[in-house]
Amino acid sequence: YQRRVHGKQWYQRRVHGKQWYQRRVHGKQWYQRRVHGKQWYQRRVHGVFIGIGVFVVSIWLILDNILGGKSDFTKIVRNADGTPFVDPNLAYPGWVPLEGAADVNVWIQLFLFFPVSNIIMGYLEGSQIAILALEKAPPKVVKRANREAYFGHKLTQQRDNVRRYLLGRQFLVVFVDFIAAHSMGLGGLGILVPVSQLYPQLLGASNPMWFMGTWGSKGVLLLALIMEFTGLCHFSWGLFSVFIFARSFLIKGDEKADVGSVGQEVDISGGISQADEEAVDDVKELQRIVIEQQHKIELLERTLNESGQAGDGNQT
Repeated sequence: YQRRVHGKQWYQRRVHGKQWYQRRVHGKQWYQRRVHGKQWYQRRVHGVFIGIGVFVVSIWLILDNILGGKSDFTKIVRNADGTPFVDPNLAYPGWVPLEGAADVNVWIQLFLFFPVSNIIMGYLEGSQIAILALEKAPPKVVKRANREAYFGHKLTQQRDNVRRYLLGRQFLVVFVDFIAAHSMGLGGLGILVPVSQLYPQLLGASNPMWFMGTWGSKGVLLLALIMEFTGLCHFSWGLFSVFIFARSFLIKGDEKADVGSVGQEVDISGGISQADEEAVDDVKELQRIVIEQQHKIELLERTLNESGQAGDGNQT
């Protein structure tokens, strides 16, 4: 009996020791999570302050570049040390344009080039994410979910418009970058990249239908298609054709080479039939589809129940 009591006490001590060890481990894990969470929060806070600092410094550099006469678009008479020559008889800033030079007024650069280039760049970046995210989506699904986005989605589904948009968009991106670089200088990077490129990309990735439905995205889509139509980017089509020909000649029978590529039709409707897509705007047809699906679910449940009962009977 004493050995039994001692054995029970020893077992209880083992259990208590195991529980104590588990509590120590859980406490250590909880502490590590707290530490990691605190470090993550500190990194986020530091990142926010760094981002604000970059934004403020970039604005100061842009204003100094434009208002200081350092912009490449500013063609004015300068002093021997390179500073702008100021004529007191002229309105602010009093700079004298060079004769025969294409001088762009400082106010046009500040209130037209600066905001418009950033706005256009934002829609160029965000629309690209939205169009590629919705390229394989069924048109009827997009129309039912967001009618504003249906215009852009339907336009990109026609022929090879997605690839045409990508070519025209890239030309516009380089053109806007050129204008921004010559007007805003190096400080434009601190505004153009985080504000006009990365931020719209995050918006387009979080809600592509909403972004595609905006007027800016529709205008940029049409503008990109027009730029591609002018032929400025058509040499890329020639290079692309040469590559496709070479690949088909060297790699024969590779049916998986183009699966999921841009411009190729891929069904991601989740099994929605053509009749169901055509009936999305008919309330009676939608009711019929819902009732039919409910009958199928009930039949499946009865089948599963009968299979389960049959299995229990066999075990008995």
